[in-house]
Amino acid sequence: MTSKRRRRFLFVLVTSAPSSAAGGLYAENSPVTSLDGPKLKELIKSGAPALVEYYSAWCGHCQKFAPKYEQVATSAKQRFPALRVAAIDCASHDEACKKAGTKRYPTLLMQPGSVPYRSKEMEVDPILDWVATKMAADTPSHRIEDTPPARAAAAPAANESELGVQPPAISATLVPRPQLLMVPFSDVLAAAKYTLYHEVVVDGLADEDSEPRRFSALQLWVQA
Repeated sequence: MTSKRRRRFLFVLVTSAPSSAAGGLYAENSPVTSLDGPKLKELIKSGAPALVEYYSAWCGHCQKFAPKYEQVATSAKQRFPALRVAAIDCASHDEACKKAGTKRYPTLLMQPGSVPYRSKEMEVDPILDWVATKMAADTPSHRIEDTPPARAAAAPAANESELGVQPPAISATLVPRPQLLMVPFSDVLAAAKYTLYHEVVVDGLADEDSEPRRFSALQLWVQA
């Protein structure tokens, strides 16, 4: 090969390379946002939901995947308005990709958390389904506050009144007061005399020899 033909071959080889390779695979008007190292760091730090592609502009698989990824970005914009679809060229930003731990291209990581897309199906629909799953998992659930007991108890009655149905009346159960047993005073006195007699005479609480006056008084009262 002559030097002239060699120069022509090299010229054709260079010009036949993808025109966007020098500036990445995605143009400025692409639905995919191109990132550099600082912008990637800022995006990860923000904690905002984002799908990031790590690629190399000279990678044949990445070049074939680029149109599909733009379709992903277009569909995701409609389905997931809060999601940002971005990409970074690891051929130009090698350090940023090393920090992310990417070793193969293209690699998709979902933020926050740098969750990798592990499926070999690098197609639009499987990727969107995976994104939908991750977005649903990262969406905070809203806890339904418990209804206070007083309001919960009053709510059915209010609804029944609005429908014209009166709630059943609550009947109060009256607890009868305990009745006092009326005992004649004479019976009470007799019982007291019997008890006193039993304690004095039988149990010997008062002795006639040691306490003659007390014993005599008690004896007269019992016999009265």
